[in-house]
Order: sequence, then C-alpha cells, then structure tokens
Amino acid sequence: MIADMYKRREKLAYIAFITLVAIGAGFLFYTGADSVEQWMEAVAFLMPALMMLGVGIGSRSKYKKVKGISIPRSSRNILEIDHIIFKKDASWMPKMLVFEKNGSFLGSFHLTNVPWWARLFILLRSSSFTFLPVEIAFTSNKGDVVFTCRRRGFKQSIVEIYNTQGDFTGAYIQEEIKSVFTIKGELKDREGKCLLQVKSSGFTGNFTLYDRDGLLWARFYNGRFPHEHTEIFRDVYNDMVGMTNRIPENHKILLLGMVGYLFMNRNNRD
Repeated sequence: MIADMYKRREKLAYIAFITLVAIGAGFLFYTGADSVEQWMEAVAFLMPALMMLGVGIGSRSKYKKVKGISIPRSSRNILEIDHIIFKKDASWMPKMLVFEKNGSFLGSFHLTNVPWWARLFILLRSSSFTFLPVEIAFTSNKGDVVFTCRRRGFKQSIVEIYNTQGDFTGAYIQEEIKSVFTIKGELKDREGKCLLQVKSSGFTGNFTLYDRDGLLWARFYNGRFPHEHTEIFRDVYNDMVGMTNRIPENHKILLLGMVGYLFMNRNNRD
C-alpha cells in the first residue's frame, strides 16, 4: 500500500517533469532566447521541473526501501477508536489514507460520484473540489462504505453526512468566504440542532472542539507513528486527530465526516 503510494508519486512527478521540460523547450524554440533576460526566464521556468525530478528520485528511493514491507490492516471499526492518523495519498483525485497510531490501516477518504466536468477542475487544481458538488466517502480496509459526505453550496460549504444505510445523520456547515485566517463552522444533527461550534486555524488547521457541556469531542495535533515502520513516513507529516468515544454512534459519524472534510480540504491546498 505505502509502496504503491510512493510508486504513484514517482510516476506523477516524472509526468510533471516531462511536461514542464517540454513547455520550457517550446518556449525557447518559439522565442529563440536571444538575450540573457530570456535565458534567465527559461531557467526560472525550469526550476519547478527540477523540483519535480527531485520528488521523483526521492520517491523512487523510498519505494525501494518499503516495497517488501506489509502494512497491517486494522481489525477495528473507525467508529470504535479514539484517534485517526491521516496520510495524503498520491493520486489524480484527492484521497486521504487513514491509520491507527500503531500503524494499522483503517481505510480511506476519497471522492466518489464526481461529475465529468468537475473532474476537469479538480485535475487542474485539486483544492477546487471544496467549491464543487461532490461526494466524499469513507471506505474501510475491507472495501465497505462506512459513511458519505455530500457537499454543496458556494458562500457556505454545506456537507450533508449519511450513515452506512444512506440515512441522513446531520450536516457540517462551513463559512468559505471569510475562512482564510480562521475556519468557522457548525456541526448539526438531523433536526438542525447545533452540536459543535467549529473553529480552526486557516494556516495550521489546529483545533480543539468542546461541546456546550464541556466535553472534548476532538483535538488535532501533529504526531509520529510510534511503531516499527516509522522510517516509512518520515518524509511527510503525520496528522493525528484525537476523538472522544463518549458520544452516540450517529454523533461519531458526524464528527468523523466533519474531520474528514476538513483534512481533505487542508491537505489538498495548492
């Protein structure tokens, strides 16, 4: 799984490298680059290409180190645990892999039922999905859909959350226009009652969420995998979210749907 991720990252990096080099070569051919200024522009344009080449080479090195390692699959349901760890996958469409802190794989958040026209926007800019009518599903490591989140709206992101049976459970409503420095939103149940006032940093994504009774629902902090395969993950951040188990299952689904949306958004900014 992790080996496949590095393999995909290598492939995408080489595709980007070749594309940028081809565009740069076309620019030189078209302009003739008969001045120092034009040559400097061409060199500056090729810098991102060299960065992509470095990503490809680094990913290849990581792939060789981990290709023989098997990541264990968790036997637990994501609704049962008090933490999750996010890892951004290397794919054309936004996708987040989810682990326990012992390194066991739980499943993934990914887009589903994306209209063809929306795919074009997302391929050009991955973060654009937060302004499009898309569906995000959490699929377990067994391939079962645990819950789905359907996004709509422009000035506000209205994320409707549905359980395994497809029943409406509630919604997360986030203000988009004024969410540069601070992200604000509300988590509501199916009757529209506010369960949580959500506030997180627009830069780091940090949040600590208490309900009206003072119960801590969730907290985001950076952490490392405390298990034997820590070497695999050292080149990327390990986003760990702690969550309470002292809430009903339908509220846990709402919490996970909201957290999944926040991290899909946070980790796909361009």
